[in-house]
Amino acid sequence: MKAAYKIFILLSGMLLSGTQAFAQSFGYPAQTAAPAAEEAPLIRYNPVISSDRASALQATQDEKQYILVFYEDFKIERTLSGKVSCSMKLSVLPLTKNKLSQLSIQLIWPEIRSSSNFYDVPPHVKHYKEITLLGEGCYSIDKVPNIVSNRCRIKGMTSEECASLLTWSRVR
Repeated sequence: MKAAYKIFILLSGMLLSGTQAFAQSFGYPAQTAAPAAEEAPLIRYNPVISSDRASALQATQDEKQYILVFYEDFKIERTLSGKVSCSMKLSVLPLTKNKLSQLSIQLIWPEIRSSSNFYDVPPHVKHYKEITLLGEGCYSIDKVPNIVSNRCRIKGMTSEECASLLTWSRVR
């Protein structure tokens, strides 16, 4: 059952990764989201926050709000037939005043991409999903990805304001 669930997540991530992003893109300018039919997405480059700084931000209850996105427990495996796969826990930590009711993001690295959805994440509570990706692109995941927000909802904020809170965090 567990293996079938991982395969489903893997396949759904691969299918979703081919869709066109239409909201916002965050990260370094190496990769940008494809423009929608009428207008291009608004692109912002948010700073990368280290895990030490993230802990300090969480402890001080800073007025500035963030939605930290990061991964933990990263593993790369190669089968005897030579196929490469990588698995990780993709985590979201909203340092906000209200709960994150919905977040749909794509993470785009130079050679691989992944999609994930998060629902009803309380403020200051880390929520994660275990994902597995296939391909040689697993070796490029050590770089900072572009974060494309397809949907971001927090009570009292517009979608653009919510998406502007997304920040990649490095875990050490």
